[in-house]
Amino acid sequence: MYHCDFHLLLLYRLFALFSLNSIVSFFAAIDSQHVHNCQFN
Repeated sequence: MYHCDFHLLLLYRLFALFSLNSIVSFFAAIDSQHVHNCQFN
């Protein structure tokens, strides 16, 4: 039982890390795009 919970927790942490990373890269892409557009204007 504890072993299963441990694996589930590990999977959850992996998923949280992945989603956080994708969110950060998503905002970074928007930010760089915005700066790029500002430079053109």
